Parts: sequence; structure tokens; C-alpha cells
Amino acid sequence: MAIRDHSAASDSDLDDDYIHIVKSLSLENLFGLLKGLDCMEDAVVVEENIKEIWKANSDPELRWALDDGIADLLQGNKEKALETFTQLAVTDPEYAEAWNKISTCHYMLGDMESSLEAAKQTLELQPDHFQALNGLGLVQYETKRYKLAAETFRRSLRLDPWSPVSSRLSACLDLLKAMDNEEGAVEGSAPYET
Repeated sequence: MAIRDHSAASDSDLDDDYIHIVKSLSLENLFGLLKGLDCMEDAVVVEENIKEIWKANSDPELRWALDDGIADLLQGNKEKALETFTQLAVTDPEYAEAWNKISTCHYMLGDMESSLEAAKQTLELQPDHFQALNGLGLVQYETKRYKLAAETFRRSLRLDPWSPVSSRLSACLDLLKAMDNEEGAVEGSAPYET
């Protein structure tokens, strides 16, 4: 879309331009763009746009509260962040990003089962949420559910081929192969961790 001088444009023209931009930035289009990129820098820009869409909420107060919780999390205040994200999910149970952040907090606090449940809730609300898939895969990996983790990481990579989980997928596949080669080995009792 060419950049033009909007000083003489009518409100109708501006509305049409806005509608065009919004339509072109749909999640579907961004995911399609993400899959076709050949440069990591461009992929990061698209990923960040997708994440911003997920953070959006029709109530600006909830969006700002999410940012406050993220700031707390980045400062190491995991419990305070968890309280904020939990209150957001209570206030708006359909706010998928609040559930995703709840999952992240539980993971960071070592509560894998609560993290797993919150990630599943995120994916119920936003099935293409690759960050939630990454988190779910990490929980499955940490709890030695390597087959499930490998499936989850593959699903994430189908959505976002630039995802950093490819190394975890490789580790899962190595562990599963080693378990296949060991007599009597079962998932959950892997011979080594990476």
C-alpha cells in the first residue's frame, strides 16, 4: 500500500484505509506471512505483531493490567504477576493471553500441572497460540511425556517455523529413540536429560 498525504483525504477515505490495514493484518494473514518468510528479523516482527493481537482486549483497563503483570514477571515478581493474571482471567474468562501468562507463571513457579491446565485453557480459546503450544510442550518435556511434547512442538513449528522449540523437539526425538533402544524403557524414565 502506497503512503500518501492524508491531509486532504476525507474521513471516508481514512476509514477505508484503516479497514484495509486491519484486514491485511488479520491473524490468518500474519500466520501465512510468517510461514513464507526467509529472514529471522522479519519473522520476529511478524511474531511480535501476532503477540500484540493476542494481548489486545476490548477493555483497555484489562490490557494495561496485563502489561503490569508482564512487568512484574520480568522483574521476578512471579507470585504478584500470577495474582494479576488470575484476576484478569476471572474478570474476562475469554482473555486467552491472561491464561497463557498464568501458564507461564505456574511453569516458572514449578507447578507443572497448573501450568498444563492453563496452557490447555489458552489453546481452547486460541487454538493457534504458538506460545501456549511452546509452553505446553515444555511442561510435557519437563514431566517426561516426550511423545506428547514432540507432537506439541511439531504443532507449534507448523504454525511458526521460526519457533525456538526445534531444539527441544530434537531432544525429545533423541530421548524417544534412546528409549526404543533400551529394553523395558518406558516414557517417564528417560536414560538422560539434556
